Amino acid sequence: MAAKAILDRTKSKKPPVAETLTELKGGHRLIKCRGSKSKYTRHFRITEDLIAMVYTDSHKPDCVAGKDDMSNVYITEIHEIRDTPSSDVFKKQLPSLSGKEQQCFSLVVGERHKTLDLVAPSPKVKDSWVIGLNHLKKKLEQADLATKQDVWMRELFRQADKNGDNALNLKE
Repeated sequence: MAAKAILDRTKSKKPPVAETLTELKGGHRLIKCRGSKSKYTRHFRITEDLIAMVYTDSHKPDCVAGKDDMSNVYITEIHEIRDTPSSDVFKKQLPSLSGKEQQCFSLVVGERHKTLDLVAPSPKVKDSWVIGLNHLKKKLEQADLATKQDVWMRELFRQADKNGDNALNLKE
């Protein structure tokens, strides 16, 4: 009986944040919801430097897709992480998402507070994204000035590097 209780407690423990971030660097296929009926499956991951969440469009294979085929959501641009399907898009799509409510989460992003509405393949994957993004957001908010400047410079460099070769030429 005692062994079963210990086993249950170890199963319910959340994985350490480091493991979660490693998992998010590898990425997951999430469904991006837009409008009243539009749904797109995309491969989302966290960048190696932990400053952005990127996703690749599904119309080209990952091996051929270049930097222009990726969209970035910088952690510094995320204002809120919603753990429930509470956005307008989710409310419109709720009938088609029946049974997947525990897999939905939204990011409020940018100056205009647009939402990025996502459906994970499982509640566990959703929890990983929510925990990981909240952790990164909190760490950036608590960072010292030098770290914030470093992140800002990396974001600017990444935006300027149009061809994705990790170097800037005069045109860029």
